[in-house]
Amino acid sequence: MTRSIALSLAALVALPLFAQEAAKPAPTPPPKEEAAPAAAPADRPDWKAHVDAVTAFLKAWGKGKWEDAKAVAGDKVDVKVGDKTYSIDVAGGKSDANLVLPFRGLSAIRDAGKMKGVSVNEMTVDAGGAKKTGKGKVMTDETGGAVKVTSIELE
Repeated sequence: MTRSIALSLAALVALPLFAQEAAKPAPTPPPKEEAAPAAAPADRPDWKAHVDAVTAFLKAWGKGKWEDAKAVAGDKVDVKVGDKTYSIDVAGGKSDANLVLPFRGLSAIRDAGKMKGVSVNEMTVDAGGAKKTGKGKVMTDETGGAVKVTSIELE
């Protein structure tokens, strides 16, 4: 019993001390440094530029934002779904096939150590009145330091 009284008394004595600490204003954090500008494509690993271009293209295609797609794709991109081939007219802003968002699981496709494209673990394309979901390959080409999407294949 004496021990519980001693613990209660210690808690009562410490209570005002905690109340004073809580009343003190929290120290303001130092101002954050401005974020460094985005690295130039030459500064990034080769896979990063390809994955960024494919991600930007797929998002733009899925949302119908053709101006965004023009920066990362050629004027026309072929989409192969099964045994049929459809066309995306990026310059004209129209498509025979549509990407259904979201897509998942991006990884690099290399040939002899050189980036050739990006594998998409799961994507859905709506073409010819039917939706098909499966693994996809988005092939890219790097010319003049810019990565462009050239074709898409859905298994």
